[in-house]
Amino acid sequence: EIYMDIEAGMAEAIYLDNPVNALVEGNDVSVKATGASTYAYGIQIADSAVYTFMYEDDYEGELTSAHDVTIKNNKFDITCDFMLYGITAISSGAQLDEDGDMERFAFPLNIVISDNEVFADSARGVMGIAGQLYNMTVINNDLTVIGGSAEGITSGDALGNGTYALGVQYNNRNGGYYVVVKDNKVKTNVTAEFLNSETYRQWVTFENNTASQLIIIDDDTYEDYFNED
Repeated sequence: EIYMDIEAGMAEAIYLDNPVNALVEGNDVSVKATGASTYAYGIQIADSAVYTFMYEDDYEGELTSAHDVTIKNNKFDITCDFMLYGITAISSGAQLDEDGDMERFAFPLNIVISDNEVFADSARGVMGIAGQLYNMTVINNDLTVIGGSAEGITSGDALGNGTYALGVQYNNRNGGYYVVVKDNKVKTNVTAEFLNSETYRQWVTFENNTASQLIIIDDDTYEDYFNED
């Protein structure tokens, strides 16, 4: 069980940098980020391989981007006042080649996100499950994603800002691999399915996801639904 409660800065419940052959399973995560410029993460799979190669001369060990990672059967309950990221994964598939240079898009990523429960409630920007990669399967997750507007939010995250439940930022691998987002149940008041560019549509599949529209009634929307008379 993981619990975080902050009033400033960033809360990252689970952060994995360049994990390989990793399984994240059976965690119960609660994150509360209160404050005008707070950021909240349930789990983040990060990729620092290329950055490390370019800017850190004293690194040791094998240098490779995240691959063969499964995130399943976890429960995430996250609330935030600013920018919320539920489950996110980034990988450019980079590794050192025989000449000691960094090669991107070098191997299958095999990132699987399945059978998780995600409750993500943000006053402004929100991403339920999002990936910036070229090989991922997102299947059979149950999401409730509530957001407002991400306008004006500046984020240092490579995913940027946004308001959507299921998102794919396909990262420039032209063919040979796939991203499949299917059989997920979504309740949301923001965009249910997001793809960063139609250029990549042929390699990205959204299939059989059920989306129910949430209606949020608060001080800002009350007059839209009720007559005070």
